[in-house]
Amino acid sequence: MKKILFVLALGATMLAACGGGGYDNPRLTLKPGALIDKQEMPVKGAQGGVYRVTLTADSLISTGVYSVNAIYGNDTANGRFTMPKEVEHFKLKMVVCDSLPYTYIIGFMLPKDTTFYDYFQVTGSHNQISMNYTKAYSF
Repeated sequence: MKKILFVLALGATMLAACGGGGYDNPRLTLKPGALIDKQEMPVKGAQGGVYRVTLTADSLISTGVYSVNAIYGNDTANGRFTMPKEVEHFKLKMVVCDSLPYTYIIGFMLPKDTTFYDYFQVTGSHNQISMNYTKAYSF
């Protein structure tokens, strides 16, 4: 297996409680607009409020670009991220981060490896929705 070099882009130690599961065949062939994952949770204290994150294949999916749509109560945010070279078409997984409220982590796994590589974070709060890379990877 190729040696993996990790470069921390943010304080990733907060994300240690976020985990994932395994994949049999990680490579994907996707069409633009394809739904990758959709997760939601209720917003406590907001009647009928929901925090929802939807991950789809972007129009530039051939280069590893994905689109993210987040809704927190009445607020909406849209973003995009690009997967690292060599893993741009691996199957992605979105997991709830136990250490941060209203946070989903999007990441991937390498073949024959049980490690969940967190890559992109989406967090909702009563005054903002933030999206950012958690780490940078080089393969």
